[in-house]
Amino acid sequence: MGKKLKSTTKICLLNSLPNDIVLKIASSLQVADVCKLSSSSRFWREICESDCIWKALYRKRWPEIVSDHEDSSAHDSQSHQGWRKIYRCKHEEMAIKAASIIKYVEENSRFDTIEINCLEEAIGYLDSEKFGIIDVKLLFLRPEVSVLVNLMGLFYCWLVDGVPLTEESLLEALEMAGISERQVWVKWWMNNQDEGIPRDKLVSLKGLAARYRGGKVVDVFRRGLIGEFPVKISAVNLSPRHGFAKLQTWGNF
Repeated sequence: MGKKLKSTTKICLLNSLPNDIVLKIASSLQVADVCKLSSSSRFWREICESDCIWKALYRKRWPEIVSDHEDSSAHDSQSHQGWRKIYRCKHEEMAIKAASIIKYVEENSRFDTIEINCLEEAIGYLDSEKFGIIDVKLLFLRPEVSVLVNLMGLFYCWLVDGVPLTEESLLEALEMAGISERQVWVKWWMNNQDEGIPRDKLVSLKGLAARYRGGKVVDVFRRGLIGEFPVKISAVNLSPRHGFAKLQTWGNF
């Protein structure tokens, strides 16, 4: 009873705030939270459906391409649905592209092992399609896809210029997704793959994220990506297969 009363009191206090402050608060939330908040009351539904909220969410997720829709959304401004619709369409577009690259990684993971040049091609595709850090977190750092897909997402965050990243935010994303303890087995050959004994290392996604600015395995990845020597990565402790899992959605935008 006490918790319910406190929650109701907080909502009442928010409802009494000036409209511009309420809009600023809502704009700072994640999409999933905006969708949940919109279902809590008529007041919040009207706030969370407003055009400025969804424009801010779009800017946060795709800052480089937001200007493409500035003019096209002007006609919808009175309905307060323009940017909400644009956001939903863009999310669906990125989800379809993500599904194709997930399929590519899965198809090139024979016996759950992939060569690093295949991941390099996948990363190049993500870069060309302007995937942002939020896209990576939502679409690739998920438990429903393989750890090799998760690893591709980490590589992208490490290697692509313009992707805003901190060690803390990446570790937090892995923890929230429940994939931080997933492991991969890294194998590399300092010379030709047909010569000599390979070196190898077992490492978790959390361990990689914590050392992405340095560390032996990260250095192996970087050198492998520029073709210095062959590198293969294998998934470890696989959970039951989900197939090509349906990509996550967040309410009825």
